[in-house]
Amino acid sequence: MLFQKKKIRRCWQLAASTTPRLGFRRPMRSAALSLYRQMLREGRHFKDYNFREYILRRVRTQFHKKQNMQDPDKIAELVKKGQESLEVIRRQRMIDNMYSKGANIMEKIQFHPR
Repeated sequence: MLFQKKKIRRCWQLAASTTPRLGFRRPMRSAALSLYRQMLREGRHFKDYNFREYILRRVRTQFHKKQNMQDPDKIAELVKKGQESLEVIRRQRMIDNMYSKGANIMEKIQFHPR
């Protein structure tokens, strides 16, 4: 019983000591993850195979490159830039849908694993 009380007390102490830092990081983390999912979702809607694969690859590499960033100001700046990029992706997707051609050769080929 005494061990459980000490353990609970220690957990509360750790939570209290880290609350200000985590309080700012969690909204930024959720905003960044939400932005990541939105960009991937928008990228999947491109009809052209080349645009679609380029957007998905670019989004993944840029987010993975910056995933260990710790500076809250820099993270906020990157999220803002990401929102602007998301709007560009949305506009480009509308243009792609208006002027899309038929299926690309890469989409017509079906790969069969052996």
